Amino acid sequence: MELRFRAKNPETNQWLYFGIYNVPSWVKKDKVQPYMGLEDRKGTPIFEGDVIVNHWNGHKQKLLVCNSAPVIDETGWLKSRGGLSFKILTDEKMLYQLHPEHFEVIGNITDNPELIENAQ
Repeated sequence: MELRFRAKNPETNQWLYFGIYNVPSWVKKDKVQPYMGLEDRKGTPIFEGDVIVNHWNGHKQKLLVCNSAPVIDETGWLKSRGGLSFKILTDEKMLYQLHPEHFEVIGNITDNPELIENAQ
């Protein structure tokens, strides 16, 4: 897997994509979002902090992509394959079958905080 990252430049409000050896000096460690090594069904790269819809068998489940240690509890943090974690953002807490061909990136927590504001 290619090590890629993104961070939003606070001065230009633009996303910058970079590798492990060319991190800009203005990037703060806690603002870096790593590439998860997956692409959604439209070929969009999936990064930590992305909000995706998992389309499966007629269901649409909104998930937040995380890269932290998962906690399986009533708040909806669940661990998936490959060490990825997801926070379920819909009322239904059962995690449907996960496969990138079912994923669609619809935004991220930086640009679209409204996508997670009403999450359970």
